[in-house]
Amino acid sequence: MSAARDATTTRDEILSRVRSALSGRTGLPHPGPLDTQGEGGVGALSSRLERNGARVERLEPGAAPGEWLSHLLERLVHEREPSIAVGHGVPARLIPPLPSAPPEEASVGISVAWGAAAETGTLVLPATEGRRVQLLVPLHVVWLEKEHIHARLGDALDSTRQRGLGAAVGLHSGPSKSADIGRTLVTGVHGPGQLVVAVL
Repeated sequence: MSAARDATTTRDEILSRVRSALSGRTGLPHPGPLDTQGEGGVGALSSRLERNGARVERLEPGAAPGEWLSHLLERLVHEREPSIAVGHGVPARLIPPLPSAPPEEASVGISVAWGAAAETGTLVLPATEGRRVQLLVPLHVVWLEKEHIHARLGDALDSTRQRGLGAAVGLHSGPSKSADIGRTLVTGVHGPGQLVVAVL
């Protein structure tokens, strides 16, 4: 009891000194948005995503998206018939005719991005129904509409506010990677080892 009381007293003394030191200072105004000259468009986004290890595909004009994705997955997934886990809000026309499975068992996860930032090569993904489809699959396919590509991350986030960001969003800039242990880069540690961005 005495040790706990001593810790509380010490904490209170430290906080009291901090408050006293800050009492005469005036706060600084927020500087506003960072003014960068970000380059927008599919080309800039593709370049940065591909540099980060992602694959960017543009949907062929006139192609049915679900069928197009099915053919793409035949080339990318080395299974006889890959299974898919579909994220919340993916329209039926974007879903390939493949068997479904829970995210922890599926070969491929399919999501729709709310936006993207070209200058950082970042996709903004909703976390509305959890992020299992985005994180548990070996290959993650993200559909992205061309008009949702913004030059800067701040612009991409601002554009998603109208949809209700919720408690969290996912910011994806390539496949999962880590070099924490022994400075050896390993792909697919904390999430999918492959990220495919399909631009509509």
